[in-house]
Amino acid sequence: VSTQSTWGFQLLMNSDPTKLSTEEKQLAENFETIYSIIRTIDTLEWTYSKGIIKPVDYHHECEKLIKQYGVIEGNTEGFPGLEQFMNMYGIQSMKSAKKRLIDKKTGYSGEDKPFGIQGIVMDITRTLLAARDILELNIDDIVHVGNAVKDSYNAMQKYPSLPPNFQGMKMLQEWYSKIDKMKASEKLTEDENKQLKMDLGKIFDEFGQIVQSQ
Repeated sequence: VSTQSTWGFQLLMNSDPTKLSTEEKQLAENFETIYSIIRTIDTLEWTYSKGIIKPVDYHHECEKLIKQYGVIEGNTEGFPGLEQFMNMYGIQSMKSAKKRLIDKKTGYSGEDKPFGIQGIVMDITRTLLAARDILELNIDDIVHVGNAVKDSYNAMQKYPSLPPNFQGMKMLQEWYSKIDKMKASEKLTEDENKQLKMDLGKIFDEFGQIVQSQ
């Protein structure tokens, strides 16, 4: 540990603030603020894990502290590094706070927003792949195939910004309308099975391009 780092530690723990020079005060205040940030993030992590705080509130508060830490760390000469700092102050057990500051992001995953755009994309991807898997497994039962296509269509409808030239919705709707008119005892022909697989693959690829471009 550098002499200045140890000095900063001693300043914070033992010195009378009224007797410090301007430089010493600044260093002590920075160390004290970093110490406070770590403890506060650790508390936020605990309340978040217990469901005491709303996820979005946790995210906003934790994000502000992470940014504040970054600014202070970058402007504190003699800062020994996060791990050494935590060891110096006996707070090395606050591993969640350490992870957030190292990763520079909160643990928020948008779980309180089930219909957020990320969730919609995941749902569309899942249903399209599930429909293709049914056909790949040669499950030609019209009820299963119809439900899989319908699930993909319903999921796709929730996406808020599909371009007007995207043909995927029309293709899914046409396939579902066709299957819906068939009797439960009927099955897709081999050619229909191949065509539907090709169409689902095309829809999947084009939708992926749309998501990446937005």
